[in-house]
Amino acid sequence: MISNDSDLTTPIEIVVKDFGKPVKVVNPHRKKYLSHELKGVASSCFYSINMSVYRDSQFPPAMTDSNGTFSKPVTW
Repeated sequence: MISNDSDLTTPIEIVVKDFGKPVKVVNPHRKKYLSHELKGVASSCFYSINMSVYRDSQFPPAMTDSNGTFSKPVTW
């Protein structure tokens, strides 16, 4: 999971403890410490992400499903 949002602590904890699945948390902010709460529940943590990996992990600008074509905001 790429996030530093402590609001995700409970969902991550459920996935790890109740479902037995590992959750790796990657901090998307280069100069910010990873949330203490996330560090406490994640299986492992990484403190930065290579920007080329981040860009390559994005969905394309436009996608199509059974309801038609939709686009992500330009600012993403």
